[in-house]
Amino acid sequence: MAKGAKAAGATGRKARGAAGSPAAGEVVGVRVTHPDKLLFPEDGIAKLELADYYARLAPVILKYVARRPLTLVTFPQGIGRSGIYMKRLPKGAPPWIETFRDQPEPVRAGQEKEPVDYVIARDGSDARTLVWTAQYNAIEVHPWLSQIEHPDRPDWAVLDLDLHGAAGRPADHLERGARVDDGVGRQLAGQQDRVVRGVVGTPPDERLADETAGTCHRGAVRRIDRAHDRMHGDSLHE
Repeated sequence: MAKGAKAAGATGRKARGAAGSPAAGEVVGVRVTHPDKLLFPEDGIAKLELADYYARLAPVILKYVARRPLTLVTFPQGIGRSGIYMKRLPKGAPPWIETFRDQPEPVRAGQEKEPVDYVIARDGSDARTLVWTAQYNAIEVHPWLSQIEHPDRPDWAVLDLDLHGAAGRPADHLERGARVDDGVGRQLAGQQDRVVRGVVGTPPDERLADETAGTCHRGAVRRIDRAHDRMHGDSLHE
């Protein structure tokens, strides 16, 4: 969303009550409370606009998150304050929200952990669940790398390029190494203050075959390492 832009046009959107007083909004049938809450204060973007944005972008976003357990990062006080990681379906969630139950491995024998009920978007048309995450102030939506049908078999490989540097090496070494091959990295100039995360592998409609995500990961790292070696005469792994 462009800075200062105002989202508009989602089906079923309602914003204010009589006399301009704040009221619950509605986007694709999802009730959005406190619609005027500013989640991006510097840009003037409110909660209802985030919900509207999710609704309009749902056909694209759902290609990446549908059928995958979701970890949400919510910002009830706006993007300028600390976010809250949320894995479990919160109390009071609407009954139509679908979940996937995961049983975490025990730390040690006899110390079982409570199962975690993750929110999932049912399929590529489930804009309603995506809009509900906005109702919960979720500005970040992190999907698992595997789908619920095969939770222990990731079909994506994700490579984090930490531009603050790795193994004591300056960040610009990583930046130039990643730029050598567009199949691995992207143009990272001007991104020194953040971690850039890119999906390594195939588009979501061409899933990686079982047990190949790790191979893809290792191959990408080797390519970056070789590119770095060609430019600097040493290895990132030394």
